[in-house]
Amino acid sequence: MSFIDRALFIDTKFHGILVLDNANIRLIDKLQVKGVSLDGAIIEEANFWRVKRLEGYSFKDSFLLSISFADREIIDCDFTGALFDAVHTRGWKPDDLTIKKTKYIYTDYESDEATGKLKVIEDSRVPASGNFGEGENKGFDITDFLKDRFKWSRSISVPIHLRTAVQNYIKFFEDFMKISEGIDVEVHTKIEGERLRVEFLTETRKDKESIEGYFQEYLKKANETNVEKLDIKFNERSTASKIVKDKLIIDLKNQIRNFQTQLSYTEKLLESEIEKKNLLIEFKESLKKPQALFESKPTERTDYLFVLKADIVGFSKFMEDGNRGKELSKKLRELTNHHAKNCIHKEVTAGDSVVIINKEPVELIIAINRIKEDLDRINGSPKLRTAIDFGLLDYKEIEKGIEPETSNILRNVARIEP
Repeated sequence: MSFIDRALFIDTKFHGILVLDNANIRLIDKLQVKGVSLDGAIIEEANFWRVKRLEGYSFKDSFLLSISFADREIIDCDFTGALFDAVHTRGWKPDDLTIKKTKYIYTDYESDEATGKLKVIEDSRVPASGNFGEGENKGFDITDFLKDRFKWSRSISVPIHLRTAVQNYIKFFEDFMKISEGIDVEVHTKIEGERLRVEFLTETRKDKESIEGYFQEYLKKANETNVEKLDIKFNERSTASKIVKDKLIIDLKNQIRNFQTQLSYTEKLLESEIEKKNLLIEFKESLKKPQALFESKPTERTDYLFVLKADIVGFSKFMEDGNRGKELSKKLRELTNHHAKNCIHKEVTAGDSVVIINKEPVELIIAINRIKEDLDRINGSPKLRTAIDFGLLDYKEIEKGIEPETSNILRNVARIEP
């Protein structure tokens, strides 16, 4: 049996294993069945709405494109050979059987020009050779690779002639944190105009909060005047051996010496260029109080973004009922801040007007649906009417996200009739 156009199976009860091999699926909503074969299927933006537990699913050789397994139980499933592209896995809970069954996955694909069929790129295989949890890959499984880590960034002011030296010093922060504090952090740097963007990835929010303080202390060490007497206090949770710890101290001293040599050498080269030399001196002084390096005026940008606008139907009636309107506004603000915390902008104005902005649509849609679900549990079941648009948005980049300017896309989404 085949379905050429869209097929709906509303309130259908399936008995036994549901076989959807090689299907092209766009929406899975409230599917309550144990045992589903999706081998070779293309599942795009399906997101498994209202499916909190996936049990007995087989995704062998399937294409998982822009979907979400976030906060879902994954029981006795198999992802061997599946393609993972923009798959959201924060808070997912694969059980031991799923981890054991899944031997390898792919992370990139291409479309055949002649047939239009999708095919995985072999070089994107993970692990590159062998299987998860076996041989040289012992201790490395699908959950290790697909950890949805906390990601944030800071931009710092660095003179152009010192950027390479600063980037090298900052990169060593990974080893410093791993060995001295027992915290895994991944650090990336890139140049943005006159500033250097430093991006951090950690496994937990607690690690994120710790690293923000440690990073400033680490930058201070670059200005150490007596490098030979430099010492490191190691956290008790560090599992590194004494040899590794001793080597870290030696390596850190070398990093600081190399950085200070680059700084001194560059100052001499710029002896005749007073303005540029003064910038180096200011940077050197700023290392004593690194917070000054992070201070900057908001960067103005224009980018294509998804904008969601929502408001409560009949909100004026809630406002007429004493404090009920104020309580509802407070709850809406709490829900928006909680569920849209990973979006780059969220706000509630005029009591019931929600605006959420993000680069990708998946988290934005998940957030508004969870807000709707929680609102529905409130007495009176207030309903949100929602509209989404995509287009160019002018905004200022601030520390906690963005500050949108009034532009066409904001005006358009406000005019859309939900």
